[in-house]
Amino acid sequence: MGLIRTTDMSNPTPSLGSEHSELMNIYYNLFEVRIAQSPEDIQECHAIRYQVYCTETGFLPKSENPGGLETDIHDIHSEQALLVHRQTGASAGTVRVVLPDMQQPFGGLPARLASTALQELGSQMPIETTGEISRLSISKLFRKRVGDHLYPQVQGIPDMDESQRFKRIIPHITLGLMQAVFVMTQKHKLTHLCAVVDPILLRVLRRLGLHFKSVGEPIEFHGKRQPIYCNLDEMLRRTRIEKPDVWEIITDSANLAE
Repeated sequence: MGLIRTTDMSNPTPSLGSEHSELMNIYYNLFEVRIAQSPEDIQECHAIRYQVYCTETGFLPKSENPGGLETDIHDIHSEQALLVHRQTGASAGTVRVVLPDMQQPFGGLPARLASTALQELGSQMPIETTGEISRLSISKLFRKRVGDHLYPQVQGIPDMDESQRFKRIIPHITLGLMQAVFVMTQKHKLTHLCAVVDPILLRVLRRLGLHFKSVGEPIEFHGKRQPIYCNLDEMLRRTRIEKPDVWEIITDSANLAE
């Protein structure tokens, strides 16, 4: 498979012709994916994670994450990305892909270490080419209001109070973070993904036409979480049929080999 093209903040917003879907035109005028490589971008990822996981939800203790930055032992074999709002330069969210570490059981993927069902998939999810979606976090600034769910809904967006100006972009944030995931999977030649996710996020992904397979029962992992996995090629083929506009964004207009 080829590598998804990401845009450069120093370049103008790409001009997309009429052959592209309305969703794609809106998305690329609003957002770009930026792989976190500079110390500043990496710190921004950890700061958003701290805001969501330590301050807002309390899933992780502040005492173990000093300086307002959330980190863990898996960051050493992970890559992170930011979704950047073009007009303001603000970070809308972050996500990381935990990469397989062949020196650890089950590639050192925390989801697979936590879920017996994922462990039992065996060769259906090859250790050396399976990564994990992790720490998908949306900045509070870009959510509909304080106290709402962590994952914006795809349809039926209610009015937002102080964030009214961001209302129309909410459905694109999860899509953008998933594009970031696919950028990273292609860069590292991964064939499969797994995760343990909030059922709300799983429903959002399905509405986007991104169908992960649930396996086993929900487990306790910072709250009740559903173990999921996918074969990337199979999922993208289904997305292309069901949601061609989403497929267009995820694959950057077929820059991924079919």
